[in-house]
Amino acid sequence: MAQNEKETDAQARREWSDIQQADRRGATTAVARRRRTVRLWRMAGLGTLAAVLCVALVTAYVSASRNATALEPSAFLAKVTFRTDGVLTDRWLSKALDIREGMAMGSIDVASIRRRLEESGQIKSASVTLRLPSELVIEVREKIPFLRASAQTPEGTKLLLVSEDGAIFEGANYPLNTLRALPYVDGVSFRKRGDGYEPIADVAPVAAFLSTARARWPKIYRDWTIVSLKRYKGLSQGSVIEVKSRTLGTLQFTPDNVEDQLRRLFGALTGGALNDPRQVTGVNLTIPGQAIFDYGDAKVPGKTQSSKPQGGR
Repeated sequence: MAQNEKETDAQARREWSDIQQADRRGATTAVARRRRTVRLWRMAGLGTLAAVLCVALVTAYVSASRNATALEPSAFLAKVTFRTDGVLTDRWLSKALDIREGMAMGSIDVASIRRRLEESGQIKSASVTLRLPSELVIEVREKIPFLRASAQTPEGTKLLLVSEDGAIFEGANYPLNTLRALPYVDGVSFRKRGDGYEPIADVAPVAAFLSTARARWPKIYRDWTIVSLKRYKGLSQGSVIEVKSRTLGTLQFTPDNVEDQLRRLFGALTGGALNDPRQVTGVNLTIPGQAIFDYGDAKVPGKTQSSKPQGGR
């Protein structure tokens, strides 16, 4: 009896042990499955990130290689395109810059070219672009001269031009008629600065004045030969622009209200101010509302006095 009970207890323990072991295997498998899933997702994420980084590095390397190849000495300049809004030409460009077809694209310094162009004086702004694989494009905006001057140099007399920003430069390619139509400037000193000259300060009102006269009263403007800035002080009170005229002597203007002054001058001329037989030596237009004519003692040949000049004295 005791033997049978022992065998029964042993059998029960074995069955219970088998059940416990089966439960533990089931629980261990579920946890392992979850862990394996997490590990797989992590590995997949890391793999994707690594792939993206590899693609980015390869793309950057290829791009850099292409750029380096495009500008390497094996790429040569085949065409130079030059555009301007002024009078300069391709021939001028070839003389001003050491640029020639066949030179290595990698040896072209666009920043240096732009700086040299803008330092020439005649060019207001420049744009320089390398257009791969073999073209150089240069686009410039030129300054417009409104006065001229003669300067004595060791090489002889040199013609200089003054632009509306006061820059003084040696002009190139301007037609002779264009230069002859510009009045000379007087009453200023040209000071050397490097290879050029210091600009004339605050001349924009003078440029605007001459531009207005040329556009609105061209017959009056064509008679002007010299513009003196000896009494010019910008737009401050007491500033005067003196203009030498072939037939009217010295004209005096203020740098403001120029249209009103030119209109008064034109009205006086068409109203009989030149009927006086005496030679006109000057006209003062600085007093608002008046055009005061000065006459010398000499008489103009062939003229007789027919009426009292309007605005004269």
